[in-house]
Parts: sequence; structure tokens; C-alpha cells
Amino acid sequence: MSKESTLTDAISYIKQLQQQVLELQIELSKIPDEDGEKQGSASSTETMAPLETIQLQGKVELNPIGKTKYHLEMIYKNITGAFTRLLEALHRMGAEVTTVSSVAFSGFSETVFCLEVKDEGVIHMTELRQQLLAIVLNLNCTI
Repeated sequence: MSKESTLTDAISYIKQLQQQVLELQIELSKIPDEDGEKQGSASSTETMAPLETIQLQGKVELNPIGKTKYHLEMIYKNITGAFTRLLEALHRMGAEVTTVSSVAFSGFSETVFCLEVKDEGVIHMTELRQQLLAIVLNLNCTI
């Protein structure tokens, strides 16, 4: 096959694709979208629907992973000073943070702690969970 015939075939194939694009744009413009407007303009793909407001209540999960070690997962509203308040509360309760991982997205934070308690009797899981949940719910109310 010569270069000329290859180029001729490529050009005809591109023209066929362009014709298909036009036909599909016409077909797409005939279909109304959810708002009753016509689609098919180049700018219709550039517009974005407004973001929905996400409602989320705070969450606290506390699981033992040893005699004195705990895995703590918290989800709370991402506000200034919230992480510091949580660390201070954990310190007051006698828990030492050994590992922490935190992610913030769309106005909320998810933080995962590995905690270690020096004395088994100092900390009770249900009390700790209730105190942390109270802090998280208080953070969610504050803005």
C-alpha cells in the first residue's frame, strides 16, 4: 500500500467520523435534559450542577486491638481547631496517640488514631466513646 492511498483512506475515515459527530450532535440536541433545556452545545459539558449540601452527623468508632491499645475512627465537621481539641481531649483522658491519619473532604474530616493507654483501669471504652462522641457532636454544632 502506498503512502498516497494510506493518506486518502485516513482522510476519508476522518470525514466519516466528522459526519458521525455531526449526526450525533443533532440527535443529542433533540433530546431534552432534566431541566427541559436542549443539549448539544459545546458549553453544555462545561457547566456543572450546583453541589448538594451534605448532612452528616459525627461518628466515633472505638475498637480494642490489644490490652492497652485501641483503634479510634472519628468523622466530624472540618472547622478550625477541631483536630487540636480532639488531641487535647485524648490527652486529658490518659490516652497516648501512637499513630494518626487524617483526611479532609467536602467540609468534613475523618481521622483515625491508634491509641495506647498506660493503665488498663484508667480508661473505659464506653466512657471514652461517649466523651469523644459528645466532643464530635459539639464540633458539628459549632460553625
